[in-house]
Amino acid sequence: AKNVIDSIAGFLVEKGHRSCKIIWHGGEPLLWGIDNYECVFLYMKDFYPNISWDNNLQTNLTLLSDDSLCILRKYGVKLSTSMDGYEELHDMTRVTASGGGSFNIVMDKLSILRKNKIKIGLLVVLNSQNIDRLLDIYEFYKKNNQNFIVNPLYLEGEAKHNSNLSITPEQYSDAIIGLFDYWINDDTAIDIPIFTEWVSSLITNKASVCTYSENCQNVFTTIE
Repeated sequence: AKNVIDSIAGFLVEKGHRSCKIIWHGGEPLLWGIDNYECVFLYMKDFYPNISWDNNLQTNLTLLSDDSLCILRKYGVKLSTSMDGYEELHDMTRVTASGGGSFNIVMDKLSILRKNKIKIGLLVVLNSQNIDRLLDIYEFYKKNNQNFIVNPLYLEGEAKHNSNLSITPEQYSDAIIGLFDYWINDDTAIDIPIFTEWVSSLITNKASVCTYSENCQNVFTTIE
């Protein structure tokens, strides 16, 4: 991991950049162990203090502990997790190793984060089980004062073994258009970042997120 950081830092210096956003992803990245993260975060700080490191962790939250929370908070790590709506919908696809639903675990962890005044981004993955209830999902998150983003299910990784969960591009677009119309007319709407990005892009004629620009490969590099 330190070798990776050295390579990244060398590239940044060569190109004249002073900042870097890193998304620690998985699988479940917390399986690596919080001690390893602390070691790497400290390495960034001590050896490359002139670079602004923006660390982000995409986690299912199940392994979040007081110790890990303390380290993540100390180094300003931003968190995001996947949660596919209220309990019935979330537990259809996101289960523990024993086969039980993970909704209550995630909700408990979110409560802990809220008590510690730590914000977290939520991702809803649309699939055949929840796509017809997208407006209900919106109202659920609105009731809980929680913003979220929406992505379609891609038949990659473990999803390849669950093709019955897939949706068509037409299903996805119809659902998103329906949610947008509902959201834009909601006087007390919560923020849905993809929608604010669309509106901003239309007004400014400039995309601030690479997903809607010409090429994300000019912005992101994946390291495995």
